[in-house]
Amino acid sequence: MKMGPQSPVAKAQKLKVLVRACTKRRIHIDNTISYWHHDVVNAHAPLMTDLFLETFRRNGELLTAGDRLVASLQLTSASWQVLGAIGLSPTDLPVAHVARNMGLSRQAVQRLVNDLATQGLVAVAPNPHHQRAKLVVMTANGKAAFDSAMDRQVPWAEKLSLGLASAELKTAFRVLRTLRNRLQTQNDLSSRETENVEKLV
Repeated sequence: MKMGPQSPVAKAQKLKVLVRACTKRRIHIDNTISYWHHDVVNAHAPLMTDLFLETFRRNGELLTAGDRLVASLQLTSASWQVLGAIGLSPTDLPVAHVARNMGLSRQAVQRLVNDLATQGLVAVAPNPHHQRAKLVVMTANGKAAFDSAMDRQVPWAEKLSLGLASAELKTAFRVLRTLRNRLQTQNDLSSRETENVEKLV
């Protein structure tokens, strides 16, 4: 049976029912996405906390092991790291840039550089780009000490990595590097915001 054309009132009523159904469906979908996102965020936060805590513990153990490894070279883990940051850099750097690459404060690195200079392992050189920010360069004795430290580090690292697949180590490296880059970006942004506020005061 062929139905006649619907009246404007009937059409309007049918449209209201359709809109109400679509609205309810959209709200349901939005709520589902919101709950899912909330669950994902909550699932990641405890894992990130565990990772941070494990990183803190690992850092302490790593510093202790490093101190033992290079003690007879009159080095510590901290001074070894500074030598590495200087020696592995493709160009000579001032203290502030060394500190940034290491993720440490300039004051902390400056103290270590002073100690290394006293030992004759590093020296300062003129900086053509900045008169006050001297460049830190490794001396021949510093290079010999750093090379000896790395000779000890290689077999130690091989022993430590026993039972771990290369893919696992690469994944760990990628995750740690990503987190470091994100943290550095956040810290740089916070520093710029603080500087802008101070300029306004």
